[in-house]
Amino acid sequence: MSASFRIGRIFGIPIALNWSLVVTAVGLTALLAYQAIPLYAPETSDTIRFGAAFGAVVAFFVSVLAHELGHAVLALHNDIRVERISLWILGGVAEMNRRADNAKAEFQVAIAGPVVSLAMAALFGSATIIAHAFGAGLLVLNLLLWLAFINLTLALFNMIPAAPLDGGKVLTAWLWRNGGDAESARITGGRAGLAFAVLLVVVAFVDLFWFRRSMALMLAAVGVYLGFAARGEIAAAVIRQRLTATTAGEVMVGHPQSVPDTTTVAQLDHLEHLAGEPVARPVTRWSPEPLGFVVAGAIMIEESARTYTQVHEVMTTPDQVLRISDESSVLDIIDNWVTNESQIAIVINNSGVMTGTITGDQVRDLLVMPNLWGRTKSNKETDQASLNRPGRGRLSGTAQSLTSNLRVGRDAKLIEMAASRTD
Repeated sequence: MSASFRIGRIFGIPIALNWSLVVTAVGLTALLAYQAIPLYAPETSDTIRFGAAFGAVVAFFVSVLAHELGHAVLALHNDIRVERISLWILGGVAEMNRRADNAKAEFQVAIAGPVVSLAMAALFGSATIIAHAFGAGLLVLNLLLWLAFINLTLALFNMIPAAPLDGGKVLTAWLWRNGGDAESARITGGRAGLAFAVLLVVVAFVDLFWFRRSMALMLAAVGVYLGFAARGEIAAAVIRQRLTATTAGEVMVGHPQSVPDTTTVAQLDHLEHLAGEPVARPVTRWSPEPLGFVVAGAIMIEESARTYTQVHEVMTTPDQVLRISDESSVLDIIDNWVTNESQIAIVINNSGVMTGTITGDQVRDLLVMPNLWGRTKSNKETDQASLNRPGRGRLSGTAQSLTSNLRVGRDAKLIEMAASRTD
């Protein structure tokens, strides 16, 4: 999350605050000091009112942090690395390096946050009872009660079965466990989240225009945020589902024509133009055994140099390309491209013989952005899209950023890449 600064570590997890949190802090402090506290402690001085209000707001932020730490601890328990916890204007987020491997882990990580919030509500509720027994004033009692109430609200709101809320992840885990398909479960959870987001925005606008309450704007902001996040959940799940279901054998260019090592890049460009798509071609000399591989669209040299530069000078050597079986999923290929800069995959059959090659262009059509509800355009509409795009032969630009994030929780990268592929 941009515009954030780190304040420390807990359990080795970096904790960051976003500058937008200042808006929430100021707004809540002012609301408590000017509207809430005067109702039950009207004789309190301004200094005490603002001090008490600010202390309550800090305690609330600590509660949100505890909620996110609940997610983080269970993520670590399930061998999911937590990159950091960020607090911002609409709450907090625990950023993880990957998604859960199974429904049980998905459930555990999701439910941990609301459980912690319920525990915090019980803690502040108990503190209210104890403080009352010791004769504390109305100011202290009401602020403790407010903290108990807001933690209970945080737990209950997050348990609404609508992704990306925790309840949506619990729903996903249940559907996953009973249906066996993680991505279909995530799509359903995302759709529930999208419907809930629309409901929130509608309620907010009715509240704003009918009752004229300014707090409806915050409700609308939450609805819009949840809508975009749910949209991301749906799109990322649809794309991951496609990538998992498609094998290397289905997208590869079978037995691509080889080129002599003395071929110039300009001649290779012409060959690619005739072929109609970027292809990773073996470079040979005296025998069929490849000296390396080249993709014309991935060779970034001056136009004038292309007429005399020979392919053996710019080829990717065999030890630099990814070797995969024809039964490997495209998701596995892209995931392995994290540590393989060439973005060339050689497809090997069960006998150890190369049967084809794959570059970024062979997988682009699988990254087409679905519509709002997760539906995809027909193949006829997208068949030729890759051929008209720059940077052919590689997953360029946002696509390169995908390779380090495809299996992780940061699906914004995946969505950004798919968006760049939308026709």
